Amino acid sequence: DFAFMVCFMLVCGLRDDGMMAGGTSTGADGIDETYRFYEDLSANMDQYVLENYGAIMDPVVRGHDVVGAGPLSVPGGPTDDATRRRAAPSKPIQKSTPDVALHCGAILRAVIRHPKLFRLFLSDDNVPRYVLPFLDKYVHQPNFEVQGDALESMKFFFTGGINPAAPPPPPKQGGNATANDEESTNTGDIASEFLQRQYDLIVEDRLNHKLLSPKASYVAKRASIQLLSTVLLTRSNYAVMMKYVASRHNLRTIMLLHRDPSGHITFDAFHVLKIFVANPQKTREVTRILVDNRIKLIKYLDGLHKDRESSDIQFRDEKKLVISTLEGLELDA
Repeated sequence: DFAFMVCFMLVCGLRDDGMMAGGTSTGADGIDETYRFYEDLSANMDQYVLENYGAIMDPVVRGHDVVGAGPLSVPGGPTDDATRRRAAPSKPIQKSTPDVALHCGAILRAVIRHPKLFRLFLSDDNVPRYVLPFLDKYVHQPNFEVQGDALESMKFFFTGGINPAAPPPPPKQGGNATANDEESTNTGDIASEFLQRQYDLIVEDRLNHKLLSPKASYVAKRASIQLLSTVLLTRSNYAVMMKYVASRHNLRTIMLLHRDPSGHITFDAFHVLKIFVANPQKTREVTRILVDNRIKLIKYLDGLHKDRESSDIQFRDEKKLVISTLEGLELDA
């Protein structure tokens, strides 16, 4: 179908896992003509989307809304002529359907696999237009499949599609490039740079105050704590993780989630709590909260999901490590 065709043309020439990966090598540069065709095809699609960004991305993002959408608007409007030319007029549209929303999600993730397009998607001008609707609306949709697909897209926004357990990429040749290099082609670097730049808007205003608050719905809390855990445990987000676990307010937010009646939420919250406890560079404020609540925390953790320990060895071992770390924790004079 159309969505499959668009996705294929966008990713078939990407070297990580597109058609370029695992191909035969016959030319001097290690690429035969067949795979050079796929590489050129993806590059041409990349350029086409870049030149028509607003006209393509506006309906793709709006297509996630199965409840009913008004116009997508950017406060202040486009700030430069190039952006203004790329932006399509925002028009009210009828609500989408689950099938259309899932196709739009697949197309969106294929588009942002391209670093230039991903960087533009996360630019400050486009955050209200493209990113915030996912946090404010799409992840809360009543359709489970659409909601899960929106969460999958948000994971890409905040991790660049990098596996949390993946080793960091090798340094660039020359030794002068940094993770924030404008020419970086690593989507993990782009996502990390975005989160550091928009930390208050994304983490404080959305995740903490809205999505992880006691008043939030079960669906919002569970999706958000899973997303937060993935973000913090992704290696490229190390700076974001260190900023998050330095905050006593964030620690209290996670501790309150352990009072939730849902076992799913308390299990996911544990995977964030363990980062606070294991951090060797705890702030004094965080250490004080952990020490002051040590007895209660140890008692709580000892009984947390006992039924999982026999089948989930990693969880059992991590829980033991957290408890032993708490037992040996001291507040410096």
